[in-house]
Amino acid sequence: MGLPESLAVGDTFTTFSLMQRVESLDEESLCLVLSGTVDGYHHWSWGEGWVQSKLEGVSLLPLSLGVSISLLSLREFVKAETRNRNSNSESGHFD
Repeated sequence: MGLPESLAVGDTFTTFSLMQRVESLDEESLCLVLSGTVDGYHHWSWGEGWVQSKLEGVSLLPLSLGVSISLLSLREFVKAETRNRNSNSESGHFD
């Protein structure tokens, strides 16, 4: 799927024909620049028990499809992070 194991500003990756570049990243938010099937920005914010997603873009496809693709990407990233953390805790290694 093209999802990286971790993210840093400037990283690029492609999921579902959508190129994404990390524009900004901190402990409570992420901003991606999108190009391909959707051209624009995808802003993520989160806190204790909540996640907010804001998509600004232009697409020949319905933007709701772009949001669905982004949510699938987020789900895969979270699953990978959970697996990584579980394997690190079992091995006694932490980042």
